[in-house]
Amino acid sequence: MGPYHPSLRKFELFPRPGDIHWNDADEVLSRAQIVLMSGLTIVNETLQAVIHRTPDAKIRVMMGPTVPPSPALFECGLDLIGVTLVQNMELMARYAELGGESISHSPLGALERINMVKDISAFKKKLLSLGAVNKEIGESDVA
Repeated sequence: MGPYHPSLRKFELFPRPGDIHWNDADEVLSRAQIVLMSGLTIVNETLQAVIHRTPDAKIRVMMGPTVPPSPALFECGLDLIGVTLVQNMELMARYAELGGESISHSPLGALERINMVKDISAFKKKLLSLGAVNKEIGESDVA
């Protein structure tokens, strides 16, 4: 399974060794409590399928540099959206001109990562409903 926690499963349309192919994911997805996805879920038109295939999910998160900062995503069934915003266009333009490969290596101050939730109280309740989360981080960490 690679560097992931043993209880995590990674689904891909084009899987690498250790990943599960999207077409073979129904059984595991139907039991998932926490679902993480990237913005490519929108691009490859699988967002509604992910929502439909995860009926028992307590929390659904979309995160990464390809996620649009749109509150409309909450209406699709997402609970948290993690986005990357350009804070300094000049720094990012210079980085791109120099062949910048990854936002993880972008210049300090060029980008800002933010998390958006529709209703923070409802999100906290969902987090607390997951017993494992409650035990690992404690109530005071999400209050």
